[in-house]
Amino acid sequence: MADGKNRFTLIVLLCVLSGVYLFVFSDSGLLERMNLERKNRELLANIGKLRGEKSSLEESLRSYEAGRVPDRDVLNAGMVGGGDRLVFLDDRGQKTAMETRKEKKRETFSIDIIHYRILWVVLSILVLLFYFSRKKHGEEVSGDV
Repeated sequence: MADGKNRFTLIVLLCVLSGVYLFVFSDSGLLERMNLERKNRELLANIGKLRGEKSSLEESLRSYEAGRVPDRDVLNAGMVGGGDRLVFLDDRGQKTAMETRKEKKRETFSIDIIHYRILWVVLSILVLLFYFSRKKHGEEVSGDV
């Protein structure tokens, strides 16, 4: 009777550990879905920035086609009018979407899902070892009595 109870407990324990792994840590599990949603939000934000950058570039192109050249482009080309003085400023205003993406990659620290999976497998093995050690300890105690 005790052996059947231990076997049933072991099967339930294995089912619970496997179920948690499948629903949380697998390729279609909860963590993977959360990760995909986060990446989706980042991509949509990046697309919005790229669209804004595209519209500003199209506006510049239209002004060039119309023959209007902004003063800053003339200065950036290195042309200086007679009697003008040069002042160099480091303009770090707006960043392009590509620069923002590179900075975000450097700043973000995240643990891959594979590391969570490995931790879960190790934890599951430890739980099973604990279960078997308690089972053997229980058999030794009952055998001594």
